[in-house]
Amino acid sequence: MPKLIDITGKRFGNWIAISRAANYGRTTRWLCRCDCGTVKTVDQYLLRIGRSSSCGCKLRKDITGNRYGRLTAIEVVQYARRNPGGPPIPTLWKFQCDCGNELIARYGDVVNSGRTLSCGCLSRELTIAHNKNMSGDNHPKPLLGKSGKDHPCWKGGNLAESCRARNEIASELNEWRLKVFERDNYTCQVCGSYGGKLNAHHILHFKTHPEQRLNVDNGMTVCTICHKSLHSTRRVG
Repeated sequence: MPKLIDITGKRFGNWIAISRAANYGRTTRWLCRCDCGTVKTVDQYLLRIGRSSSCGCKLRKDITGNRYGRLTAIEVVQYARRNPGGPPIPTLWKFQCDCGNELIARYGDVVNSGRTLSCGCLSRELTIAHNKNMSGDNHPKPLLGKSGKDHPCWKGGNLAESCRARNEIASELNEWRLKVFERDNYTCQVCGSYGGKLNAHHILHFKTHPEQRLNVDNGMTVCTICHKSLHSTRRVG
């Protein structure tokens, strides 16, 4: 059996070996402290061949204050980490949109791929502009001028009242959303997925329970797919 090499106190990149840790099978492991303060168990052979030189802090780029499209980075919410038995957990940042809304988004979707450049307001504006362009003389306008009771989607005026209510308490609703996300640790309460595009869902219908609209206990964090599923079953609003 090969003699154990004592590396206590030795430095490997940002790691300093503190003490011997329990073996993982036949793999020798050491408890190490990173220069950033993180303490973690690391395989000895990874230290000696240079495959592990920090807890990952060297790869964490601070983008606070940087702009990406309409988004300005405010603060990091969660750094990427392994998720035993599941997909890796991505790095999440909180961003401030030019329209005033705040958004929790994946670092890669904003910084690397540019898939997310606003809270959604940019997409809405582009859609409106496209619809206006499509309403020219060369395109049919079967619903032009039809509103209120004359519109085929008329629902008795309840929808309009609900929209007005959302506009009147928009800032309070935004704060409510963030509180729901933080309480649920940015995790969908239906499928268990972490991060990505999330929705704060009203358990008791927004339209029929106005007294519960800003109650954090009446909210649940859900991903986009589960949110659509909940609405399709008409369980909540």
